[in-house]
Amino acid sequence: ARRDEAVARLERFTGDAAHELRSPVAAIRAQAEVAVAHPDPDLTDETLRAVVDEATRLTTLLSDLLALARADAGQRPPAKPVDLVAAAQAAIDRAGGASRCNHLDDPVLQLVAPTPAEVGASPSEVALVLDNLISNARRYARSLVRISILPAGRVVRLLVEDDGPGIP
Repeated sequence: ARRDEAVARLERFTGDAAHELRSPVAAIRAQAEVAVAHPDPDLTDETLRAVVDEATRLTTLLSDLLALARADAGQRPPAKPVDLVAAAQAAIDRAGGASRCNHLDDPVLQLVAPTPAEVGASPSEVALVLDNLISNARRYARSLVRISILPAGRVVRLLVEDDGPGIP
């Protein structure tokens, strides 16, 4: 049963990795193929910036996948006090800031944190979770993604809400 469970986890991980890596690799390849087929000195800078952005995205995905693989193998980093409000603000900043992100139709990212909140966790894992939650919410939001951090005694609730169509 343990072997079957391990095989199933590996298959899920492999499938998820292939799915996540396909997009930036395809974007890099498409940019490069167009640049080679139709060289345009006026667009060289723009094309190279797009390739760099996708390569950065690919590097981040690979780092995230390696962290997940280590966690799955029981090699979790030690828990430390993490300021969840600061971590959420940093994730918002990485996603493009609290205002409109990269395009006019990108949703606004809003942080609601009425009081400080500290949790015992791995800072890198907290960053990974926040980045993934915000990325998924932005993908489906119409105009707003709200990240709320609500301390309640010994527990802290982290809510990521968007005004998208929802999940059936």
